[in-house]
Amino acid sequence: MRVIIMGAGSFGFYIAERLIQEDHDIVVIDIKNSILKKFEKTYDVLTVRGNGASAEVLIEAGIEQADMLLALSNSDEANIVACTMAKYYGVSKKIARITNNVEMYFPLRSEEYLSRMGIDCIVNPEYSCALDFYNSIMSMGITEQVNFAGGEVTLGGLRIPKNCPLVKIPLKEFKGIEDSEIRFVAFSRAGNVSIPCGDDFFEEGDEVFFICTRESSFSIMDFFKIESCLPKKVVIAGGNAIGFHLAQMLEKEKIEVKLIEKNEDKAAQVSDHLSKTIVFHGSSTEPELLGQLDLPDVDAFVAVTDNDENNILSCVLTKQMLVKKSYCLVQKSEYLDILPTMMKIDGVFDVKPVVINTIVKFLRKSSVASVATLHHINADVVEIIVDEDSKVLNKKISNLKFPSGAIIGAVIQDGKVVFAKGSQMISLGDRLIVFYLPHTQKKINAIFGKRIF
Repeated sequence: MRVIIMGAGSFGFYIAERLIQEDHDIVVIDIKNSILKKFEKTYDVLTVRGNGASAEVLIEAGIEQADMLLALSNSDEANIVACTMAKYYGVSKKIARITNNVEMYFPLRSEEYLSRMGIDCIVNPEYSCALDFYNSIMSMGITEQVNFAGGEVTLGGLRIPKNCPLVKIPLKEFKGIEDSEIRFVAFSRAGNVSIPCGDDFFEEGDEVFFICTRESSFSIMDFFKIESCLPKKVVIAGGNAIGFHLAQMLEKEKIEVKLIEKNEDKAAQVSDHLSKTIVFHGSSTEPELLGQLDLPDVDAFVAVTDNDENNILSCVLTKQMLVKKSYCLVQKSEYLDILPTMMKIDGVFDVKPVVINTIVKFLRKSSVASVATLHHINADVVEIIVDEDSKVLNKKISNLKFPSGAIIGAVIQDGKVVFAKGSQMISLGDRLIVFYLPHTQKKINAIFGKRIF
C-alpha cells in the first residue's frame, strides 16, 4: 500500500516506523528540510518538502497513485484541506489529525458529512491523551486503563506498592484468584515484560497488567491492598490542548483545578475558555510558584507541557513537595521505561500511541473491533472478531499454540465475558481480547490465517 504521511513530526515519525515494519511504501511531506533529512537517514522513504495542503506538493508526492493519506501536521485546517484534495484524486483512505474540538469544524459529525469533506477517519490525539490522564487520576492507582467490548472488559495496569501483602507469593497460591473475574496478562520488571504463569510472583515496584470485567474493575485495588479515593484537587502544568481538555474534564467532576502556563498570551486564552479553573502564569519548574499551590493537599500533579525535561523536573519537584500523585507526559521513547521506577513518578504517558491505535482500528475494520498500544511497555492489546475466514473457528484455545509472548485474556461470547481457558471452543462472532508483544505479530497472523496486524 502506498501511504503519504503529511507532517513529519513526532507523530509522523512514529507512524512511519510502524507502517514500514508492515512493508508499506511510504512518502513523507513536511515543510522543514531538517526533519526530512532525519527521515532519509533513518528509513528508506521518499520525502517531499512543502505544504501538504498544496495540490502541487501532493502531486509531487504521488497523490494520484496513493492508497492512503495520513494528514498529521500541526495545522487542523491544512489537514482538512489535504484530505479534501486527496478525495478529488481518488485516495481511498484519508485520515485527518484534529487538535481542536472537532465540533469547531464539523458541527454535523456524521460519516456522510465527513465523507463529503474527504475525511474517512478523525484522530484527536490530544483529547484522547487527556482522557488517559483523566482515567488514571480518577482511579488514583491505576496506571493504565483501556476499555474493550463497549466497556464490558477493561485492561488495566497498576504498580505493586510498598508493603503489599501479596509480594513474593506465586500466582497459583493467590486465594480466590481462580474464581475471580480477573486475569493477569503481563508484568513489567526493570524494563523487561513477561507473561506470567502460576509459578511467577510479583515484587514491589512491578507494573502488573490485568484484564477484568467492568463490575470487578475496582476490586483489583482491594485485592492488592491499594488505597483508592476520588481526587478533590488537581494541578495541571501546561495550557496546551492536552492540558485544556483535561481541565475541562475535571471541571465537570467538580474537582478544584489549577493550571500553570508559561506563555502569558496562552495563559490568558486558556483562562478565558475555562469557567472554574484557576490559571497561573509562570513556569512549573519554579519552586517559588509551586510553593503557592499547597501541594501537600493536592491529589494529583499532571505535567503535560511540550517539553519532556520540564515535565520530568516538575514532577520530581512536586513529589519532593509531598504531592500525593504525579503524572508526566513524555514523547521521547527512552524516558518511558525508566521514569516510573527511577523517579517515582506515578504515571507516564505518551500521546503517539493514540494515533497508531486509531489508524490500525480504521484499517482493520473487518476483523479488529478495538486496538490499544500501551503507554508504559512495548506491548499491544487487540479485540479480534472471529469470522468465517478465521482459522481459529471451532478450535479449542489450547490447540491454538499461541507464542510465549501472547495470551488470550478474555472471550466475549454471546454478549457475555468469559475468561479464556484451554478447553474453551471458539465460535463464530466471538471477540477475543489478545495481549501480545510486537515480535509475536507474524505468528498470530498465521494462527488466525489472515493479516490481523
